[in-house]
Amino acid sequence: MKLQIAFVLIILLLGVTSCLAQEFSCRVQASGILPLRRTFAVVELRKQIAPRYAISLAGEFSQVESNVSPKLCVGLVPGLSLEAGFGWGHHWQRANCNDHNYHTYTLGLMWSWPVTDRISFFVGPSLFWRSYQAHIGLHRGTLRMCAGLAFRL
Repeated sequence: MKLQIAFVLIILLLGVTSCLAQEFSCRVQASGILPLRRTFAVVELRKQIAPRYAISLAGEFSQVESNVSPKLCVGLVPGLSLEAGFGWGHHWQRANCNDHNYHTYTLGLMWSWPVTDRISFFVGPSLFWRSYQAHIGLHRGTLRMCAGLAFRL
């Protein structure tokens, strides 16, 4: 009987370590500030830490600025998630800019649809704020629209 219980526990533990909640994914997306003033290319590495929760590190790049942001993603219902993050932004152009480095904050909703077993398409709006001259706070806000593909590794 003890051997059977030990066997069941081992099977359960192996099942937990290989479940979908432990997988990595890479997300590639394009986003734009509305009204369309700037566009960004975004690469995000995501790790599921539980069936409803994931953490990620996103890098956003445009012609004039960049942003690196860790995020927390919460699955609300299947196909809909809430994403929140904060990070560090940098403005590349030197002319007419007195604030090259700043804090960033983001909050968004993402809808996703599976395309294949390992690829899904996602789209959604997000609010994006930046601080002013390294002061923590929501000083300049924009509305962004994002669309991209997620590749489960």
